[in-house]
Amino acid sequence: MKKKMFLIMTVGLVATVSFIIIFFYGFNNSNANEESIDEKVILKNPAILFADNYVSYVLQNDDPMSFNIFAVEDVSKGDASLSDLINGVTVNNANIETLDFSVEEGITTNHYQLVNMIVEFKVLTDDIEKAEQIKISLKNGEVRSYDIGEIILQNDKLFQKDDLVPKGDYNVGYPSPSLDVHIANNADSLITVHSIEDINQNFFHDFKDENPIEVNQKKNLVIPSIEFENEFDFYTLTPLLTYSIKGQEYTYNMPGVIYGITLPDEEKIKRIVSN
Repeated sequence: MKKKMFLIMTVGLVATVSFIIIFFYGFNNSNANEESIDEKVILKNPAILFADNYVSYVLQNDDPMSFNIFAVEDVSKGDASLSDLINGVTVNNANIETLDFSVEEGITTNHYQLVNMIVEFKVLTDDIEKAEQIKISLKNGEVRSYDIGEIILQNDKLFQKDDLVPKGDYNVGYPSPSLDVHIANNADSLITVHSIEDINQNFFHDFKDENPIEVNQKKNLVIPSIEFENEFDFYTLTPLLTYSIKGQEYTYNMPGVIYGITLPDEEKIKRIVSN
């Protein structure tokens, strides 16, 4: 199965952004017991601390998708590499299936090495499915559970795809939560945009007094700063735009965006360890 990649870039064409869903992160420097992760250090060899990752995403055409789950490994605790110890990965929701995973290891700062666990998920229902823990199967037969933040996924069957389309510049990668995108009216009537949120309703922005989008015209939607009800270290999410045509409301699942993932690796490590 061919994996998609979420590129950190400004997308210029509708045909390009329509399939850009996943960001595959490359580091700056290449180089059956279950327990909860309330502690900062879990595995003795290696010791790992997961970031507060937030994934709130609508999967396109029911296709599987890969997401970044960041952590740090305390390399002073032993010589074993995390990638050498892991045999399998699942989450605490049977309706979110793990199809594949890989472990990317990055730079080391103050004996903490940055880890990016890239996990490919498929959602088996059309409901909103949630998970808060990742279950790691070790090659010695142990299974450990860790809090990783929140993963909220849904297939896209309930959303409108044809009335609005990305057009021109569409920024997908931001250092902090904000939005600056261009969308075009692909319908045969005026479109009025109302609000934007994610499927978990962790943020909401009301577009007050916005002029309608004329047929075949584009509009620049800008949110200088997004306030989340619950804050996390790193975000990967689908903005959901509520709009109306002739008084009838619809929801458009826009191309995904990422927050914090473009930060330098040193900043990622500092953010994870300080929480």
